[in-house]
Amino acid sequence: MLSKQFQATRDSSETINFHGAAILDQYGQEVPITPDMVENALQQASDFLCPKQLVWGGVSGPPN
Repeated sequence: MLSKQFQATRDSSETINFHGAAILDQYGQEVPITPDMVENALQQASDFLCPKQLVWGGVSGPPN
């Protein structure tokens, strides 16, 4: 599942081919990279770079 900002750029019939790309786990075993792994990484990067502002009582900022 792609985040909303990335959905508009993908055709629903398009298949992602990672050409055998993999990462190594803590035991040295190859773990194939999946579309969900990529989406999760993109979402984490987006959340880190553009954090959502917390809202208290309907207005931005800490409570008085």
